[in-house]
Amino acid sequence: MSARHVKIIAAPSCAGKSYHARRAQQGKAPDLLAAADWSAPRNWRIIDHIDIYAAGLPAAAATVILYTLRTIPHFDNQCSEYSDPRFSAIMPELPPGDITTLVLTGRQLCRNIRRKRLNLGLRILRPRNLLLLRQRLARLRKLEAIYADPANVDRLYADWFDFIARIPDRESRVVLMADTGERQGNSHRTMGTL
Repeated sequence: MSARHVKIIAAPSCAGKSYHARRAQQGKAPDLLAAADWSAPRNWRIIDHIDIYAAGLPAAAATVILYTLRTIPHFDNQCSEYSDPRFSAIMPELPPGDITTLVLTGRQLCRNIRRKRLNLGLRILRPRNLLLLRQRLARLRKLEAIYADPANVDRLYADWFDFIARIPDRESRVVLMADTGERQGNSHRTMGTL
């Protein structure tokens, strides 16, 4: 590949972005990151969007950016519309690519949170940084309270789609994650390009 490419996987916290990106990288979810101009998925670099604010994009020819929707700030501030000034500022600088949004139900998100809370709870038994673990558990409880109301989840996605519709020159794909009851919901269905 001569040109650099960037794919953005967007979803709320605890939706399984990194899990599904790794599965796509291993060829276990080939259509999740499908694109005709991509090859050698094992060479894709997967990074969190927070990392590019400080360090910029890695030198890899193909990069997958995991973007976490701003759930807690959005609902704490009772925003009338979704906004993320830092993300908006870097978008014009990114190489060509699309935005794939993973859509989960509140039930799926809450189930993922409960699994994560259980794992963190077990780590408290052998703590390295007890304060940090307690803060993360408190954040997960707050997220679960938000996701428990289906109207909140619907509003978050609606506001997000309004936000990315205002980003020029980016295709948007929607992937519905099937509620299989398995870890992170392994099945998915691509709904096409917006």
